[in-house]
Amino acid sequence: MQAAGSIKSADRIDRWVALEAIKHLSNLDSANTKVQLIATLSYHTLCDPSFIPWLGVAIKAAKINPSTLIFQFQEAEVRQHLTAAKKIISGCSSMGIGMCISQFGRALEPLSLLEHIDVDHIKIDASFTVELQENPKNKNALENLLKELHRQNKITTVPFVESASIISSLWQMGVHCIQGYYL
Repeated sequence: MQAAGSIKSADRIDRWVALEAIKHLSNLDSANTKVQLIATLSYHTLCDPSFIPWLGVAIKAAKINPSTLIFQFQEAEVRQHLTAAKKIISGCSSMGIGMCISQFGRALEPLSLLEHIDVDHIKIDASFTVELQENPKNKNALENLLKELHRQNKITTVPFVESASIISSLWQMGVHCIQGYYL
């Protein structure tokens, strides 16, 4: 996405991703399939005030249930463009679209971000999973982060699960979803 940003096409790629997600959901909806689709967008969309009106038109045209769509942005990008991110997150949420922050937990005080924005989903940074897989006894940081996120009623996903050995630990910590090559 960095290369796309340097040639000023990242916003068009994001719109293409959003439109393809909407089309896919429209096809699934006509088949009465219950699914939610998470699409990752770049910081270019966070800073694009025309995205929300465009998105509203696209969703109405496709006649999908907006709650089947979840947009995901990286924690660092949301922090860096917080004012713009608040507008995009608010606009999407007002349409019923779910919001997710990915790569969450790398900041010095990650939970402070949630004082400024309201999202439904949090995808934990993969570094927590790597650390847990390398040393299963060292789970305190992840466990404490998940406890606080669950206290705030966030739906949590832990990515990069590559072995069966940590799945039981993750379920005991209350993780809602897991993602990775093992699955």
